[in-house]
Amino acid sequence: MGVTFLSEELGMEITRVHRLLRTLSHLGLIKQTDGKKYGPGPAIPVLAAQTLHATHFGDKVLPELQRLGRSTKQNVALGVLWERSVSYLYHGKGSKGIGGHELWPASKSGLGLLILSRKTDEQVRAIMSGHPIPGFENVKALCEALAKIRRQGYVFVHTIKTEATLAVALEVNDSLALGVTGRFDSSSVPHLLPLLTASAAEIDGSFSLFRS
Repeated sequence: MGVTFLSEELGMEITRVHRLLRTLSHLGLIKQTDGKKYGPGPAIPVLAAQTLHATHFGDKVLPELQRLGRSTKQNVALGVLWERSVSYLYHGKGSKGIGGHELWPASKSGLGLLILSRKTDEQVRAIMSGHPIPGFENVKALCEALAKIRRQGYVFVHTIKTEATLAVALEVNDSLALGVTGRFDSSSVPHLLPLLTASAAEIDGSFSLFRS
């Protein structure tokens, strides 16, 4: 991204953006390209790798995600809310699930809706203020859907025409959720939900870095 674009997107004065970019560049978090724009620097993959190591993702969390995938025969998703999007730490099956999905609008994600339901309506309105809400006509409709999720304690939604998502909260951090996705309908919920909640409990005991 270029400096002018960042300045407009962030609503910051351009000289301040320049100053912040120089600091981030010095830290290795970003680097300047030949076209005078900025992209991810070498510290980003190092930070990602060390974060996964510190959370015991590889030796404790990943095996449980893979076990859940085998027991449910569905794709497994572990996501964290970031502003109005869900970043998937894991989405898929086996080792291919790591980094298996791009950022996705929270309002169109089963995991995103579950995480948003753990916030108050006032917090949801603040998060969505001034922004489109994919999948919903307005914030009132979103809050009505979130109220239903709060009452039932889990979310079951058809994220696309042929696939559904079933998701539950992780108690370790109110910005994390665990789910399964695939071609199943509501009749599968009584079978899948106990498997999902059991895995969530196992992961809650391991994911220490994200503890609230």
